[in-house]
Amino acid sequence: IVYLKSLKYSLETIKSYKNALNKFFSFLTAANLIMIQDVTLKDLDKFRLMMIDSELSNKSIDTYLRNVRQFFKYLEDSHQIFFNPASTLEIPKFNSRMQPVPSEEDMKKLLAQPDISTPSGICDRALIETLYSTGVRIGELKGMNIIDVNIKQSVIKVLGKGTKERMVPAGKKAIFWLEKYIKEVKNHAF
Repeated sequence: IVYLKSLKYSLETIKSYKNALNKFFSFLTAANLIMIQDVTLKDLDKFRLMMIDSELSNKSIDTYLRNVRQFFKYLEDSHQIFFNPASTLEIPKFNSRMQPVPSEEDMKKLLAQPDISTPSGICDRALIETLYSTGVRIGELKGMNIIDVNIKQSVIKVLGKGTKERMVPAGKKAIFWLEKYIKEVKNHAF
């Protein structure tokens, strides 16, 4: 976990690793495996089967198994183990469904939801227009500050995964609503 923090992984990613490793360590304890060097591919297969039989979603199982495999890779790279039993661990392929793309009509309804006669409505509309226009992640939008918006150049500075900074172009409507928010709402409590 300290290593992941040093690589500037997001708090959510680190939390995911912690959850996976805690579940894995609980499994090891129940199996009376005390030394990580004693873990075999057979043990990892038992863990994989336990995960599949659990009440977890397919996405969670996939994440847990990948995180455990990455943990063993870390142990191997840092010379804490000589043989990596997880290198051949098979992770089941789950069908991942694509999220449906909203229709133009759905987007018009969504954009019409905020009551733009109120400060909070203007804020909401600016947020929705920015998401729609730029395609940034919700977490990236939550991390934005007003100083990250360049109205004149129609770009927004975004801090993405791994704390990577990038400039994202924003459409005319997003810029219009961001500018309206900055001028009319930002300094007013609502």
